[in-house]
Amino acid sequence: MKNTPIHALIFTLLIAGAGIAHARIGETEAQIKARFGDAVQTYSNDAGVWPKEYRFNDFLILVSYVKGRSYSEMYKHVDGASLTDAETEALLKANSSGGKWEKKTNSPPFWNITKDDTLIAMASCDEKRITLTVTQKFNGDMSGF
Repeated sequence: MKNTPIHALIFTLLIAGAGIAHARIGETEAQIKARFGDAVQTYSNDAGVWPKEYRFNDFLILVSYVKGRSYSEMYKHVDGASLTDAETEALLKANSSGGKWEKKTNSPPFWNITKDDTLIAMASCDEKRITLTVTQKFNGDMSGF
C-alpha cells in the first residue's frame, strides 16, 4: 500500500472508528486482543517480557507484555513502507494516556511525555520512519506493573 494522503486519512478514521484513540500502553492482553485480534506470533524469553505480534489492516504491531500489561508497542507497515506524518501523529495520540507528547529530537524523531517532571513514556522512529516504538517508563524491577 502506498503512503498517500487518502490512505493516511483512512488509517486515522480506522483508529478513531475502532476505538483505538484511547491509550494502549498499559492495556491488558485481553484488551489488545479485542483491538487487534489473535496474535500471529508469540515470542518468549527469560526476562518476564512476553512479546506478541499482531496484524491489523496493513500494520504489524509487536506488543511486549510485563505482568500481563503492554509496556512497549512497535508499529510498522507490513510491506515496509515508511509511516506518514499523519500515521505517526495518530499512533502517538492513541498512546498518549491523555498526556502530551513533546518532540525532543528530529533526527531520528524522539518524543516523551512527562508528568510532574517524571518521565512517563517515550517514543521513537528510525531514520526512515519505518517503525514507531512507544514504551512506558518503568523501574528495573518492574514494580510499577
